[in-house]
Amino acid sequence: MTRITGAVKNSYGYIVGGDKARLHLDFPSYGAFSEIIAEVYRLRVPDLVVIDGVVCIQGNGPQNKFLYHAGKLLASDNGVAMDSVMSRMIGIKPETIRALQYASEIGLGPIDESEIEVEGDAARLKRFRRPVPSIPQRFTGTWIMAFFPDIGRQRFEVDEYVCNSCRSCADACRGERSRSRGRTARSTTTRGASRATAAWSCARRPRSAFTRL
Repeated sequence: MTRITGAVKNSYGYIVGGDKARLHLDFPSYGAFSEIIAEVYRLRVPDLVVIDGVVCIQGNGPQNKFLYHAGKLLASDNGVAMDSVMSRMIGIKPETIRALQYASEIGLGPIDESEIEVEGDAARLKRFRRPVPSIPQRFTGTWIMAFFPDIGRQRFEVDEYVCNSCRSCADACRGERSRSRGRTARSTTTRGASRATAAWSCARRPRSAFTRL
């Protein structure tokens, strides 16, 4: 969603529970969500940030298993500057990463190479697979999204023969996107939120209750 995961993106962990899913839904475009990430980072700018780059995930993470053994440890007192160095190491210009660009614009740190002092080897990693923009990232803001707003969005479904329409999943969904149709509960939240919601709402049911999750 934000192309790279470093100090700025990891600050999204400040947000608790279903509010993460709600912000994803309220700011679905790449640009808007990237700016939200930077705003969350600004809530409490870290004094020290460390990136464990001994083994990295390359390509489109975090689900894939394309590991890259970089053998690197990065540390800085400025997360924006460190993310900029990291992005160059994997072959991505930080100026093209909206979260870093916006963070720099609001004064959270430099992204210009000439303004960052680097100690040690920060050369570009050889044969590192850069992430490829997803379908929503490619078409967000175009006429295609006007006709297909749910393109690329993941969902979960509850087995209609087991669900008793208690609406627990709808009540737990902070994104307010769960709907009950007859005996079937559906949701348009992100996959992670969907799994958490389903597990919480039906924790007392047999594990076999969910056949499509």
